[in-house]
Amino acid sequence: MFLTLAFVCALLLPVRGFALSDDQNIPMAFEQFGVRSGLSQNTVLDVTQDSMGFLWIATESGLNRFDGQGFKVYYREPHKPGGLASDYIWDIEEDASGDLWLATTDSGVVRWNRATDTFDTFLSENNAAESDLRRRIQTLLIATDGRIWVGTGGGGVLVLSQDGDKVAEYGHVPGINSGLRSNNILAMVEAEDGDIWIGTQAGLSRLDVASGDVEPVRGDDASDALFTETLISSLLFDRQGNLWIGTFDRGAFKWSRDGSLTPYSTAEDDDRRVTHNHVRDILEDSSGQIWLATQHGLSVVNAAGRVERRSLHDSANRLSLANDYAMSLFEDDAGMIWVGTRGGGISRWNPRSMALGPRTPNWLSGTHVQAFAKAPGGGVYMGTLGQGVVRLDEQGRKLGYLEDEP
Repeated sequence: MFLTLAFVCALLLPVRGFALSDDQNIPMAFEQFGVRSGLSQNTVLDVTQDSMGFLWIATESGLNRFDGQGFKVYYREPHKPGGLASDYIWDIEEDASGDLWLATTDSGVVRWNRATDTFDTFLSENNAAESDLRRRIQTLLIATDGRIWVGTGGGGVLVLSQDGDKVAEYGHVPGINSGLRSNNILAMVEAEDGDIWIGTQAGLSRLDVASGDVEPVRGDDASDALFTETLISSLLFDRQGNLWIGTFDRGAFKWSRDGSLTPYSTAEDDDRRVTHNHVRDILEDSSGQIWLATQHGLSVVNAAGRVERRSLHDSANRLSLANDYAMSLFEDDAGMIWVGTRGGGISRWNPRSMALGPRTPNWLSGTHVQAFAKAPGGGVYMGTLGQGVVRLDEQGRKLGYLEDEP
């Protein structure tokens, strides 16, 4: 029952900004949520937390709202007024008014109205002016000016006003060296200066918001193929202003402000070796660590740029990552890391569980753990059958028994 000890003690102690332990021999312990927990479907494509604290989870079949206790699920109701047009959702973004914008695979962009708990559809199948390629939405970005940037699966980039009206569009023109690299858009990120960086099926482009010009990004002779030929799957600017680039077949790259390019792939030495070269998502957590979600597990890069931990599914360990195919990453306001997987639901990792460790200590072997409470002066009381009430310090070490305290 040490799983309960690790997770409940972790919940009772502060976690924000907690860095991973340097001991790679301690496996990460995850809590799992899937269809048996009330999740609508076990492939999780995106996770976000709204301004009210609810967690929203996008799947291939259903939009899920998690309140910490259970799930409320929205399914496809295309013929119902105000119903959800499509429940195959790639991306979720919240605007300044608290409404959610959804990227769907076949019904364009959908907005959930918080005040009415209803849905509006834009670029939908009812709009004959929009092609099928423009109705397949793969990524969304709400910029600081409130406009919604829409990355499509073959129709380029569309820009919507806060009311959902289309105000601009950008596309790839074959044979033209300027503009988007491709009309298949998989990632977008806003830079500090307001420019939009766009990851496509054929490399990286940058949109100068002031001029409205889109230019392909080029590297030097050694790195040019990354920017001009590679399928870019994810983009992230970290707090230092470095651009992290995830790809479908070459791992990840950190493009530093000084122009240097640092690769992270299966071909690198141990300090920069990742679990797989197919990177689906990138996250910077509150302690500055970079998480890479790949087709075969997780890799975590510390502040020094070294891969300090890798995590894989282990069928013999129910506390391991639910599935090796990691699709999405998110850190909530409490510092918990959520990992959406393909087919395994969603896994939640509490940083304090690393400090406590997921294995049962010898002194607790065979003991049934029933309850926890904060102890006066710090630490945790743990109620057991067989050993009474045990006091632990903030690192999970045994201090003694309640009956022995004055």
